[in-house]
Amino acid sequence: AYFKGTTKEKMLNYRDIKAPLPSALKEILDFVETYSIKEAFVGRDQRVDVSQYPPEAVRELVVNALVHTDYSLQDAQIQVAVFSNRIEVINPGGLSFGQTMKKALLGYSRLRNHVIGGVFRELKYIEQWGSGLQRIQSFCNKLGLKAPEFEDEGSHFRGVIFCDKTY
Repeated sequence: AYFKGTTKEKMLNYRDIKAPLPSALKEILDFVETYSIKEAFVGRDQRVDVSQYPPEAVRELVVNALVHTDYSLQDAQIQVAVFSNRIEVINPGGLSFGQTMKKALLGYSRLRNHVIGGVFRELKYIEQWGSGLQRIQSFCNKLGLKAPEFEDEGSHFRGVIFCDKTY
């Protein structure tokens, strides 16, 4: 969903995506790109368009949700919310049994869905080394953005990527 401002008070657009996971990934990323601001800068030779959010970090966050969602939960839905100052991705299923936030941030991998993970590895979306959260942090850090937030809320996992200003 795309929201006006920084709260969920006013939804401006949304899309329900019911597609095979690799296709859903593309649809989600296209939606986020459509509703993200792009600043244009005049470079030496041509204009340079810079996205409000680092696309690599957004991709990692969405892939993480697709691979780690607990699909056994009734009505499990991944929610991707685009705000004027951040993107939030919430997926059903907290961290896998035995996994902690500290371990996840250090790169310890504990895959919930082995078949999905294997398919995504073969499609070259992941490498199965648990480096996704670290990469998200690195992409944001390189751009001088506020550090991303990751929260294990028991029944859900939430990741947030911030932009450098509110539009």
